[in-house]
Amino acid sequence: MSQSNDYKKIEEVVLHQLQTNPQDCKAFYTAFVYALEEYPNLSYKDYENLLSIIQQNTSESSFSSYYSLFQKLLKYKEKTILNYEKKQAFESYKREVLKQIQTHFDSIELANYSNQNQVKIKKIKLKAEKQIQLILLESNYKEELKEISKIYETKIKQIPVGIKKIKPIKLYVGASCGIISIIFILFMIIGSIPKVTYCTVEQYNKKHKEQLNYTIQELENKNLNEVVCVTGISGLIFPFHFPKNTVEIKKEYQQKPVISIAAEAFQSEKIRKLILPNTIKVIEKSAFNSCKRLKYIHTNKKNQKEENILPTQLTRIKGKAFYGCISLNAITIEPGLKKIEEDSFAACNHNFYINFNGSSTQWGMGEQFHPQYIVQCKSYRIKVYGMDRNFLYERIAYPGKPFYLGTPPEIPGYFVLGYFYEGDCLADSNGDSYDNYSFNKDIYLDVVYRPLN
Repeated sequence: MSQSNDYKKIEEVVLHQLQTNPQDCKAFYTAFVYALEEYPNLSYKDYENLLSIIQQNTSESSFSSYYSLFQKLLKYKEKTILNYEKKQAFESYKREVLKQIQTHFDSIELANYSNQNQVKIKKIKLKAEKQIQLILLESNYKEELKEISKIYETKIKQIPVGIKKIKPIKLYVGASCGIISIIFILFMIIGSIPKVTYCTVEQYNKKHKEQLNYTIQELENKNLNEVVCVTGISGLIFPFHFPKNTVEIKKEYQQKPVISIAAEAFQSEKIRKLILPNTIKVIEKSAFNSCKRLKYIHTNKKNQKEENILPTQLTRIKGKAFYGCISLNAITIEPGLKKIEEDSFAACNHNFYINFNGSSTQWGMGEQFHPQYIVQCKSYRIKVYGMDRNFLYERIAYPGKPFYLGTPPEIPGYFVLGYFYEGDCLADSNGDSYDNYSFNKDIYLDVVYRPLN
């Protein structure tokens, strides 16, 4: 890969700083950062060359300081470098594809054929173009040129022999250019078709400063190279892609279990529906941050209930995982979830609440549940106290369903008025609940007695 114009500019800045004041690392770093803002198009190879220049122009004692600052800058510019290298790779690949296609089109001299047989030749070209499209869909971006070359050579040989006309006819140059443009547009469209991307946790940790750390239970006693995380969405060929309305996460990738959604994996994506497998253990921070269209979350593609539900094996939801998902009204979580970090569901719909598929006791046993959300548990405890505030017994109530508290003990000279909570009567003297009760936490009821006279 040839060096870019940006590299030459940066090289001038580096040499000037080293020659002016080689001992001032901080001044060098500041000048380097400012220069990169203006000339950002550098590859990893360019950075290696710059480091060699620094080493050649500094002493051994000062080079260690330069080296640490340089590594810090590399991590800061990691995404910019990767995007630039992908862009360069695509541009190189595009030039080669167009060159190959043009070569094959030029080899077919349509001027030597009659008008009737030009139709046959055009059909052969169309077949070849369809084959190219299939290759682009099925391949992994590296072998397209060889395949295109083979297909066109095969199709060219199929042109009938002996159909040449004595007097050649003129060929419009724009015809072949138009076909090339169409193929290139198709290539861009196909390359931008969205796909969900995966990698092993070990591969992810090698590429990112912030590591993914999991417990032995979450890893299911496997090594980091035996479990997979979801890293986001990209095009079939390019890093950019069309919007994806529905995202379905696989249960396994390359026969390895998918256990987590990586940090910022789907941040700001235009997802409306999300299908997660029950193998997911951890949703990392900002995984779905600012997915403003996200409204449906399910764990089963075939049986999608109206309620949104998270995987049964999920143990942790990290900070701002669903921050800013303004279309998300509610979510159902299972008792296995042990930790919901701060702002995990902040800035969602103003009526957002968590439906906990367990008892209020289980909810309270979590390692860390921030008290910033409305939580609806599957069941609640009702403790009943008698006339002298002595504890009588405990019952379980299910939200929205009638409950029975039992008949309280009789006290001579008194009759039972009912069961009261903060001044409201929730059940009659027989212990049967009224229909208009409403609470979403464990409560304490008092049996209220009245004198007979």
